[in-house]
Amino acid sequence: MANDEGNPKPECRKPRRARYWQTRAALPGRLATPLKFTVRGWAHLVTATALRRSGRHPACRRAGHLARRIDRAVTFEHRPGRQDAALYGRLDACRYMDAVPSSTLRDSSFDIWPSFVTRHPTFVIGLCLWLILITSPAASVRAADFEVQFREGLATYRLGDYAGAVKAFRESAKEQPAAGTLQNLGNAEWKLGRTGAAVLAWEQAVWLDPFNDPARMDLRFARKTAQLEAPELAWYEVISTWLPANWWAWIAGASLWLAVGMVMLPGILRWRKATWHQAVAAFCLMMFLLSIPAYIGLHTRSRLGFVLQPDTVLRLTPTSEAQAVTRLTAGEPGRLVRTRGNYVLIRTNRTLGWVEHQQFGLISQ
Repeated sequence: MANDEGNPKPECRKPRRARYWQTRAALPGRLATPLKFTVRGWAHLVTATALRRSGRHPACRRAGHLARRIDRAVTFEHRPGRQDAALYGRLDACRYMDAVPSSTLRDSSFDIWPSFVTRHPTFVIGLCLWLILITSPAASVRAADFEVQFREGLATYRLGDYAGAVKAFRESAKEQPAAGTLQNLGNAEWKLGRTGAAVLAWEQAVWLDPFNDPARMDLRFARKTAQLEAPELAWYEVISTWLPANWWAWIAGASLWLAVGMVMLPGILRWRKATWHQAVAAFCLMMFLLSIPAYIGLHTRSRLGFVLQPDTVLRLTPTSEAQAVTRLTAGEPGRLVRTRGNYVLIRTNRTLGWVEHQQFGLISQ
C-alpha cells in the first residue's frame, strides 16, 4: 500500500492480543479451537484462575516467552506438536481467560470422559460390573425370598403354627440375618419348649444388634425361668457388646487414618498447627486404642455357644463310649476350644469336655 507521494506506507504493529488471535486462526486442526481441555487441562485452568490476578502462576511469569515461541512457530510454518499444544493451554489459562466464550468451556467438558475411560479402563469396568451386580435379578429375587419367608413366619406364628414359624424364620435368617428375624425365631422356639434353641436365637439377635432391648428382656426371662447361668465375659468382651460387631472395624480404621491425617497434613500443606489439630488427633488415637480390645473381644466372643438339647452328655474323650463327666441342660453356655470329627471340645463355667457337634451352637453362626 502506498501514500500520496508513492512511497510505501509503513504497517502499524498490531497489539499483542490481536496478534495472538490472528496466530490462533492460522493454526491447523484442534489448536485453532480455543481451549480443548483434558482432565489435566481443567486442573490447570482452576489453578490459573485462582492465581491469575496475583501474578504468581508460573505460566504468567513466562507469558512473554510463550507468546514469542508461538509467533516464531507460525512464522516459519512449523506444524505445532503436543508440546506446543500444552504451551497454548498454559498461555490461554494465564493471559486470555476473559476472551474465552463460556459456551466453549461448557462444550469442552464432554472431552473429559473419553480420555478418562481410555486412561482408567479397569476402574470403569469394575464400576460397570458392580452396577450390574447390585441391579441383577438374582439380588432382587433373594430380597423377595427373604420378605416372603419373613411374612410367612409372622402369619404362621399368629395362627399358632409355631413349627411352621420356626421353619420360615430360619429360612429367612439364612437368606439375610437380621435381629428382628432371630428374635421372632427365638420366640417360636420358646413356644415349642426348645429352651436351648431359643436362647441361642436371642443371643444371635443381640450379637447383631446390641441395642435390641426386647431380645435382652427375653434372655433374662428365659434364664430366670429355666435357672440358667449367663456366660462369663472378660472386660474386653464386655466392651465389644457396646456396639454392633461391624461398627468396631469402621471405628478402628476411621480413627486411625484421621489421627494420622491430623498429625501429618498440617506439615505437608504448610498449615500452622493449631490446638484443635492436636485435640482431634488425641481423641482419634483414644478411639483407636479403645477399639483394639473391643475387636479382640469380638474374636473371643465368636467362640461362645450354647447347648441345644436337654440332658446333653459331656464326655471325657471324643468317642461314643467315653466316660460321661456330667450332663448339661439346654441353654447352658460354653466356649469352643477345638473340633475333632463329629465332636467339639467346650469349656463351661464349671468343667471341660466333649459334646456332639449338633448339640452345640455358636452365636456367630
